[in-house]
Amino acid sequence: MPGQDRYRSVRGRYRPCCGGRCLLARPRSGDDASGASVTMILVPTASFFYLLPRKQSSILPACLALLCLTLSLASLVAAMVTEPGILPAAPPDEPREETKQARRKITHVVIRGHRIKLQERRAKYTRHTDSVVERFDHHCPWVGNAVGLRNYYYFVAFVFWTTSLALVVGLKSGLRLYTLSKSKHYLDRVEPWHVIGLASLTAYCVVIFLLVGGLFAYHFTLISRNLTTNEDLRATYPSRRSNPHDRGCVQNWRACLFGKTPPSYVLQLDREELLGDVELARRGEVEDEFRDAKDVV
Repeated sequence: MPGQDRYRSVRGRYRPCCGGRCLLARPRSGDDASGASVTMILVPTASFFYLLPRKQSSILPACLALLCLTLSLASLVAAMVTEPGILPAAPPDEPREETKQARRKITHVVIRGHRIKLQERRAKYTRHTDSVVERFDHHCPWVGNAVGLRNYYYFVAFVFWTTSLALVVGLKSGLRLYTLSKSKHYLDRVEPWHVIGLASLTAYCVVIFLLVGGLFAYHFTLISRNLTTNEDLRATYPSRRSNPHDRGCVQNWRACLFGKTPPSYVLQLDREELLGDVELARRGEVEDEFRDAKDVV
């Protein structure tokens, strides 16, 4: 049926976009820095290509930088537009006072008509997107989305390829700067702004490599133990033995790298809602035909 596999409903701060193909988060301005992420990746890389000497020795670094840039931006977009694993929140068992804090006190979700505690699905309510996310890791302003069950792989890929891009660009820029500093022949022919640009680019890439690379190293340890950032910061499982989700380092990484993205529960709900609307429309048409036939008789 046309359109049955597309998002229809608004979920918290998520809105269907691209004709319902994606469920895009619309967090508050302070919680969305995805535009800054793109700028901080594109501008230094473009500067790198501009400063790169037109020599055969520059072909390999240029190809590596282009590959890392493409995969970094692709992973960023995927993490941004992939629905992270939203679950419908269950109303409280007992009526609460209508206060802002009380409305956000969510302890259960409803899955196929059953109330389930958030802990059983490793879920958490996040105020940034006003939704409950399954296997919630954290809200990342750099991708403008919550990171959860369905987009965690894309987030880690984004961090990895951004670190790799910083390594390639920074290393080549630093080597080029070192070559210029050791050769008076080159220094006589190179403009000062060229040297300043290479030095600035090298320093920038070092900072990005340390920060983003450190973040990747942190998530490397989390994946090895099958933990989320939320669980690690809250010390949900004090020791490795107390973590029921840990299947060993190899199995944890295999599930992260080669496991299939789970289907969207929100998409399933929207599909069922659409099928229900179609069924009601068909019943209405049948009733109208029956009335018309009765009037003719």
